[in-house]
Amino acid sequence: MPRRLWLSVVVPVALALLTSFAVYRMLLTHTRSLQQVSDTRVIESDLNALMRVVVDAETGERGFIITGNESFLTPYTTSTRDFGTVLSRLRRQLPEQGAVLSEIDALFESWRREVAEVAIRARRRTPVGLASSLDAASDAFSAARAVELRVRLTGDQTLLTRLTSFLDESERALTRAQELDHTGQRRAALQSAQAALERYRSQLGPDLGANAAARDETAPALRDALMALAREATATEAQIAQLIQTGAGKERIDRIRLLVDRTLGEAERRLERDLLLSDLSSRRAQTLALVGPLFAAFISFYATLQGQRRLKASVHQLAAVAKEVASGQLGKRLTLAPGDDLGGLAADFNRMAESLAERERQTTLLVELSSALQTCLTAEEAYRVSERYAASLFAGLSGTLYVLRASRNLMACVAHWGEPHEGGALPPEACWAFRRGRAQQTGRGRAEMPCAHLPTPAPAEALCLPLISQDETLGVLSLYTPSAHDARLGDHTVQRVASAVAEALALTLSNLKLRERLRQQSVRDPLTGLFNRRHLEEALELELHRAERRREPLSVVMFDVDHFKRFNDTYGHDAGDAVLRSVSALVTRHIRAGDLPCRFGGEEFLLVQPGLGAPHAWERAESLRAAVQALALEHAGRALGRVSISVGVATYPDHAASAEALVRAADEALYRAKRAGRNRTVLAALEGGAPPVAALPEART
Repeated sequence: MPRRLWLSVVVPVALALLTSFAVYRMLLTHTRSLQQVSDTRVIESDLNALMRVVVDAETGERGFIITGNESFLTPYTTSTRDFGTVLSRLRRQLPEQGAVLSEIDALFESWRREVAEVAIRARRRTPVGLASSLDAASDAFSAARAVELRVRLTGDQTLLTRLTSFLDESERALTRAQELDHTGQRRAALQSAQAALERYRSQLGPDLGANAAARDETAPALRDALMALAREATATEAQIAQLIQTGAGKERIDRIRLLVDRTLGEAERRLERDLLLSDLSSRRAQTLALVGPLFAAFISFYATLQGQRRLKASVHQLAAVAKEVASGQLGKRLTLAPGDDLGGLAADFNRMAESLAERERQTTLLVELSSALQTCLTAEEAYRVSERYAASLFAGLSGTLYVLRASRNLMACVAHWGEPHEGGALPPEACWAFRRGRAQQTGRGRAEMPCAHLPTPAPAEALCLPLISQDETLGVLSLYTPSAHDARLGDHTVQRVASAVAEALALTLSNLKLRERLRQQSVRDPLTGLFNRRHLEEALELELHRAERRREPLSVVMFDVDHFKRFNDTYGHDAGDAVLRSVSALVTRHIRAGDLPCRFGGEEFLLVQPGLGAPHAWERAESLRAAVQALALEHAGRALGRVSISVGVATYPDHAASAEALVRAADEALYRAKRAGRNRTVLAALEGGAPPVAALPEART
């Protein structure tokens, strides 16, 4: 290479590159130092916030101990809650200070548990002034008792005024103690002492010799009770005083303050060091920038002349494709000529576009899944929806969905995709994610134990996520890769999508469970478990319309328990409730699958029997009446004898054309059965005709 070419091209270029690299490194150091300065200022702010939290907690606790005012506990409660949040931030910011922060955490927790909570419980148990009130009540009664004994010995009637004064003082102190006993822990003892004091006063009269024996019996017990209450309250006050005097809490708080100040000092020293380093790097960068500008300008000018056209074309192409991708055409890709200077950037851009397209697809599927789950009316629909969408969201992965049964001792496999799965049920303990209440990932060198429900041989990778809603674990979503070649569960995107699917499923299953529970509560009678009258009115109208549309009969059977009021009066209401439950259970076993049993009110019941004509409805009602009569009843180990029912039957369209008229016809038939002697089944009368009656001799209870 000619010397001129070497000197004019290679050396300036090399010098410019070295200068630029040095300036870049110095500026990078300067930027890093500035970032460290910013981080250090945040750390100082959090350390000061931590100390404020500790001081606020101590101040609130001390204010409550001294005054007994609950409002002082507000800063204490808020500070103990905020302490963990601030400390967690500091752990992330100062990993090298983990031991110091752990010591601060232990000191604060020790102070809260062993000092603050103990003192707060003690102060709540013994409010301010309670011990002095009880002491005053005890002392005043002892003084009154002494005056009474003196009067009885000396006969000095002038002391009666002092006796009355002492008793009044004791009564006022007791009343004050009752007002201070906010928790009610001593309510019974204080009320007993108050009653004893009133009884003692009632036993006093002009002649202290009268009722002396009764007072001698009442006074020691009352004195002992007052002294016991006073001692107990005084002991609690002494416990609080001891906690304060020992200085255990102050030692812990002072130690926390010392550790925080020490850590703050280290942060300030690091801040000064970072500022000095930043200033030094800035000065060096300025010096280098002054020395090499000519060489850098020359290199820049030369490179611009040589590659302006090619670079300009590549940049324009990149901008056009980027604009198309930004407008939503995520399928567009950047293609440059081989050896182009922007080839690496084009590859990165294409990977970014592919990632955006995949994320867009996953987001769309997640939105569709969420929308579909929200419209599901049953859990089975939700299982099928989740199975369909999971196969698309987790392409190349196999998975299962387990849901905890109502018995809470088994989880059933309700959905699966990917490789064939045996299904079945398994105990919740078989899944580590269910046990621990958080995601469990195994495989690829991880130390976590694999779950027992995974297929055999064990998959290359597995991820189990618990379905948690409202602090209740409803099941487990399990994903696994069939082979090591397909292993990608460590990808953050897959984990994010899996977490979103698990959250959506948990929320949907929880809502469906709540919806079903609310529906059952709204339509069921709490005593008998049968449908209530509100549900009957809605269901009967629907069944009547269905019968009219299908041109089928529909029968209504109304019955009530004979002499139920007399039964209640004889055996009590609990036994009456037991009878209603037993009859309801018998009705549930006796009816057909499509019949609707309801409690109409009190001891009255009503059955809706779709598709059943009058003769068959009467036969089934008569069979039910006989079964109730044969029912042997017991309650609390006591035989209740037998009961009978009177039954009225009415059929659409024979006896009525509307729901209200049909129920009224059955009710009238029921009352005809009662007037005919009870314990019988009566079919409603046709218009202008007499009601047919089938009866047995009245059962004897």
